[in-house]
Amino acid sequence: MNPNNRLWRTRTWLMLAATILSLIAAECAARWGLLHSKSSRLGDPAAYFDPLCDEDYWRALRRGRFGAHLHRVGPNDQDPLLGWIPTKNSLDDVLALATPHSHQAQKTVALFGDSYIFGTTTSGTRISDVLAAARPDTRVLNFGVGGYGLDQIVLRVEDRAAVLQPGDQVIIGVMTTDIDRAMLKVRDAPKPWFSLEEEGSLKLHLPPQQDSVAWFMDNPVEAHSLLWSRLSRAIQVRSASPAIGPECKTEHKKALASAIFDRLESVCRQSQLSCQVLLLYRPVDLEFGSGWRGAAIRDASQLTVLDSEPWFVNSTVDWRDLYGADRHPNAEGNANIAAGLDRNL
Repeated sequence: MNPNNRLWRTRTWLMLAATILSLIAAECAARWGLLHSKSSRLGDPAAYFDPLCDEDYWRALRRGRFGAHLHRVGPNDQDPLLGWIPTKNSLDDVLALATPHSHQAQKTVALFGDSYIFGTTTSGTRISDVLAAARPDTRVLNFGVGGYGLDQIVLRVEDRAAVLQPGDQVIIGVMTTDIDRAMLKVRDAPKPWFSLEEEGSLKLHLPPQQDSVAWFMDNPVEAHSLLWSRLSRAIQVRSASPAIGPECKTEHKKALASAIFDRLESVCRQSQLSCQVLLLYRPVDLEFGSGWRGAAIRDASQLTVLDSEPWFVNSTVDWRDLYGADRHPNAEGNANIAAGLDRNL
């Protein structure tokens, strides 16, 4: 054999081996960083996965040290149907957020939704508090739960319909990305989810009846290669609109949302509840438009839809001042929403 050919083949094999070893080392470093690093370059799950599409984002977030480390659903209790609900010591006897009500209350308004409805401000400044103060003849129940998607919100309406009376007014607050959350099987903890069957019906899948910490320990990140995940995510982000961000499975999300809204309308009709959907927006939605999500909520629901966008953009103050640093409505924002609801109830 020609000595030059032998040398060339030897060098080729060495380079291939070095490349493979480098990739293995980089993969190991990525896996270590995702679980142990607090650096945004290594430990941020969003650098690898889309939180609105990839359940691995939530597996990594709960097991890593970049964000909220492994815990038992934070300020919530696990629930066999809904995944989690607020700790029961913060709820009243009908499992609504404990809010002082007037003894003169003759009507009931029940609010459902995610953290936009539950509230992230201090007691007395939540939407339910402000609305109750404006309507002393009305009992306002806050059934909102932080982190819920459209699927959990509707299931909570079903679950709590038994404690409501025919004719009670029900506001279902739906924030734009609540549609995306309905695609996921896990977020803060394992959650219920709907699969869309061929004939368009929904099949409910309950969360595993297992301690959430134990579940996350038994179900680590499923991605075979974090390097590939990071590269794919970088390409996805680079090619997306800088304002809105990457999109995924849009048509399936629309179809799923439509079927879930049909289920909601059926629950309201069968329970004889006076239901309205309240469309809520993230700051980025008001800045750049809510796109297909806002349209999907307005078009999919057979119920009356209260659109909160005019309440914000037509406010006497800049709508940006109605949100807090956590990108949720602040006390002034909550008062603005409560005033809009008061005008429409």
